[in-house]
Amino acid sequence: LNRKECTGCSVCYMVCPHNAIEIIETKEGFHYPIIDYDKCTNCGICVKKCHALNDNFKRDFKQEIYDVRASDEIRMKSSSGGMFTIVADYVLENNGYVCGASFTDDWLGVEHIVINNKKDLDKLRGSKYIESNLGNTFVEIKKLLNENKQVLFSGCPCQVSALYSYLGKDYDNLLTVDLLCNSIVPQKVWAKYLKELFTDDEIKDIKYISFRDKDKFGWNSDHKVYIKLSDKEYISRGHDNIYIQSFLKHIAVKEECLHCKYRKYERVGDISIGDYWGVKDNDNKGVGLTLINTKKSKNIFNILNKSISYKDITSIKPSSGGVNGKIKILGSRKYFFDNFNKENFNELYLNSSKIDICLIGFWFANNYGAILTYYALYKLLENFGFSILVLDSLDKEASHYNYYSKGIAREFAEKYYHNIFNKMNKEDLYELNNKCNIFITASDQLWNKDLTDIKTSYYTKYIFFLDFVENSKKKIAIATSIGDNNQKLYSNYIYTQTVKYYLSLFDNISIREKETVDFFNRTLNIKADFILDPVFLVDKEEYNKLIYEDDENISDYIFCYVYNKNNVEKIVNKIASKLDKKIIFSYHTENGFIEETEKWLSLIKNASAIITDGFHGICFSIIYNKPFLCLRWDYYESNLNRINSILHLFDIRNRVSPISEDILNENNYVNYKILLYMDYSKINRILENEKNKSLDWIKRVLNSKKENNNYKLDMINILIKENIELNSKIYKFNEDFNTLFNKQEIELNKVVNYNKNWIRIFGIYNNENYIFIYLFGIKLTIIVNEKNINRIAWWIPVKKWRDNFRSKFARPDQTRPDQTRPNM
Repeated sequence: LNRKECTGCSVCYMVCPHNAIEIIETKEGFHYPIIDYDKCTNCGICVKKCHALNDNFKRDFKQEIYDVRASDEIRMKSSSGGMFTIVADYVLENNGYVCGASFTDDWLGVEHIVINNKKDLDKLRGSKYIESNLGNTFVEIKKLLNENKQVLFSGCPCQVSALYSYLGKDYDNLLTVDLLCNSIVPQKVWAKYLKELFTDDEIKDIKYISFRDKDKFGWNSDHKVYIKLSDKEYISRGHDNIYIQSFLKHIAVKEECLHCKYRKYERVGDISIGDYWGVKDNDNKGVGLTLINTKKSKNIFNILNKSISYKDITSIKPSSGGVNGKIKILGSRKYFFDNFNKENFNELYLNSSKIDICLIGFWFANNYGAILTYYALYKLLENFGFSILVLDSLDKEASHYNYYSKGIAREFAEKYYHNIFNKMNKEDLYELNNKCNIFITASDQLWNKDLTDIKTSYYTKYIFFLDFVENSKKKIAIATSIGDNNQKLYSNYIYTQTVKYYLSLFDNISIREKETVDFFNRTLNIKADFILDPVFLVDKEEYNKLIYEDDENISDYIFCYVYNKNNVEKIVNKIASKLDKKIIFSYHTENGFIEETEKWLSLIKNASAIITDGFHGICFSIIYNKPFLCLRWDYYESNLNRINSILHLFDIRNRVSPISEDILNENNYVNYKILLYMDYSKINRILENEKNKSLDWIKRVLNSKKENNNYKLDMINILIKENIELNSKIYKFNEDFNTLFNKQEIELNKVVNYNKNWIRIFGIYNNENYIFIYLFGIKLTIIVNEKNINRIAWWIPVKKWRDNFRSKFARPDQTRPDQTRPNM
């Protein structure tokens, strides 16, 4: 079990027959199991009972979803619509027991307790944004169930799932309610907040705590803190409260919550309850979103619905954070917990509200290599404990904006990245210096001028060289590339010198092609190191998590993944026919690749062999140990540098073949049968060695201290920035001017670029009474008359242009005067 997937439910501890498992508290205040291997017999009971490793989802009933509202009296006591109270009352009235979360007697924590009296129900009502200690409640519940007592258990979905795993079966007399929860904060964080807010004596005097008190705040999504003491009360609204903000920004929550597998419509509880945010007819008393997930709960709902107001909204499937909400990490969890015992809560919140890393790159490009390169690096950095902001570096003014602003890459990013920053204007870009501590420009051909020119506008021209980042921030390039033609891209002197200056400000640079590393070190005189492309740096299990289960049924086929299908389809079909294999194609279209990334990964994983002309097609063939053939296009060279680099690294240059029907010739140096087998023993050893060196490089540069700044460099940056902004304004003016005169309602007589005494007339257009001239971007309005027309015409250098200009303004009864300047 990956530690991030463990919820600390303690079921493994409770079921271990040899007492080989101990539950410990981590520095974050959460609880995890550790194993005493001297006592462990590998009986496997802990694995069998682990809900994180097993599946307790309800699938045998067609889910129904309701808008639920109990009576006003019940709703005012509840967090949302009062469904929990309605169900709990029903169970207690039938001599049953209810188990739910309650504040501890000292108010410093939350624990699950079992009640069988309505007077205790107030303890279980209301949202508590604190991890609840389950204690021995599972043991107690099992005992009650075996005594044929009816039991209602309420908790987070992970706790409900853990209960089912512990019990080993679903009892008829057990009803479970799971919460559409956001995440949980450890008790030590709540205790720190409370102890810094009140003295010990004041804490002992607390009578009531609520995060959702409707009498004070009404029902809305702005979480609050209300604490009542004997002679005073404390009220703090959520947007001003540091505890609530630490929770909502997910900098103080359990890491497992960030990857929760229960955050979807498929549920583990009989009933799922939460707030119905966005409901149209809101009376400000609370509306519950209730999911009926089993036949058992449907029968009970049919009994209880007579005492509530409800509406079937199954077809709507409203959005809720607990079913399809996206987790965003708006700060540094690492800083929060690393410094938890060193700073007071206010300092801790302010300092950890910054994000560790701003990640910049082509993650929005609609090809699988770009998508998975950034996914791999994102997961790697996340596994190191860093919070990450993914910068949407696609400028809206870039020529390819419409192409990259949608598609499979955007859909993938929305699914898997917690925090995407997409306010791409100059002010917001520079403001990132106040939000992030480390800036990483990562992988892909970010320094290929041919590509960046179509993805950026003038003012973002050097964005991938981190021109907007202050020198006080750490700047790192991870496995970045400049493409394949070094001389072509760095032949312009001014561009090269500007780029070299920005590169010199990087703290560390790594590149994924060894040839380019040499070019940087020798020609550009910029220190660079070689590391692997990030796709190699995470275990393939990380990719397997993305693959849909249904996709694993396809087998015994050759997968052909190519950018250019000209002449390929015929050749590949012949190869497949000779090998008696099916063939599945994946082509690049004008809109990018069509299959979802998860589907593409599945096709790679389950293929018998791969045929590709792409760099990342080779990478994932190696990752999944698939025999592959790399097709080479004689006229298509953009892949050559990186492909040659990886083939040379793994000593597999024999896997390349030119695209020709000769590939099928038995006497050709590449025999088509090579596609059936490939020995990966040596390749995997090289990969493991290079992977470790690459990971060591990344860990070292991330943890190294920032070098001292040089004020001269800051001054140079200011001057360059001013120059770029000036050029950007000129560039923008030219664009606006062209757009203006392309409009149909404007009659453009002639755009004149005639320089006289440094005066430039960019364009002229008119209506019946006025002439409008744009001079250096300033709109000049001139009354139409003979004298003014001649004055303007004098500046037009070519006779036929002058005549054309005058003719536009000539009145029927008007005779054009003689010209006042020589013909040209």
